[in-house]
Amino acid sequence: MFHDIPEWETVLGSELTDIIPVNDNVFHRMIGKNSHIYCCMPWENIYVWANCVADRHLPFCESPGRRYATVNYCLSGRCEVCLPDDTYIYMEPGMLCICCHEPMDGCNYPTGEYTGLELAFDLDTLRDNPPAALRDYCDFSTWIEELLTAGNGSHLAFATDECRELTDTLFQNLQQSRHPLDEHRFHTLVLLYQLMHGGMIPFPNTVYVTKGQRMIISEIEKRITEDLSQHFTVTELADDYGISASSLKAYFEKVYGQPISHYLKELRIDRAKLLLSETKMKVSEIAESCGYSHQGKFGEVFKEQTGMTPLEYRRRVFKRKE
Repeated sequence: MFHDIPEWETVLGSELTDIIPVNDNVFHRMIGKNSHIYCCMPWENIYVWANCVADRHLPFCESPGRRYATVNYCLSGRCEVCLPDDTYIYMEPGMLCICCHEPMDGCNYPTGEYTGLELAFDLDTLRDNPPAALRDYCDFSTWIEELLTAGNGSHLAFATDECRELTDTLFQNLQQSRHPLDEHRFHTLVLLYQLMHGGMIPFPNTVYVTKGQRMIISEIEKRITEDLSQHFTVTELADDYGISASSLKAYFEKVYGQPISHYLKELRIDRAKLLLSETKMKVSEIAESCGYSHQGKFGEVFKEQTGMTPLEYRRRVFKRKE
């Protein structure tokens, strides 16, 4: 299944090096600095892979001369989708995006964490010469073309519980890489059939983020996270960027999936865990560097988030290292 590496480069949008075949139908590859993909080709010109992303940005190269449609399902984290009208939507768990346009500046993951299942189809081959199993099972080519035409190249929806279970099974099977090709084919067929027959829940009215709003929110996120010992009020940030406080809150939550205060709390505790496990800094010093002026408040929040006091966490980490 791996004889045509240039074909995989076209689909995945990057040069494939260090490919590691896990078995005769799945290969693993490191992509970006910290991300992994587990790929399979159930049939000619139909591809499916599990995304395990731990980067904020992954490059993507154009595939000239080919028309690919992708079905991207989000299991966890957030993934940015740029729509044809230059607005942005951010995928969250349970959401799927069907589209036929490539990301212009690569794939972006605002929180730096994402897992998802992705399927890609060469639309021309799918129309003119579909695999027999797919042709006999469902008219997927007509269905996906109609969706893409109606949505100007993209279609957003939430998956039903049944489709979520199928997607999770296929993702886990690819990641574990212990299953035969026929099993991947079976789950792919059932998933596609379910999507076509009531497996998608219409996407509700939502707030789309414009290119300008996205740029502002990105700059604000960088500003408030460069030095976690510093504090900014929402009003102060909104005034600096010429937008209302309510708009800033709404767009930040759309991009990063949670309010600014929750987002910063998680980053501060993650930073504290790193310092507790990798340095000998005093707890009071760690608290201050993470934006807590009172050690007692820091300890309270840390225990709320981790179930342990800072010293208990440090002792547990060092005990594991021994």
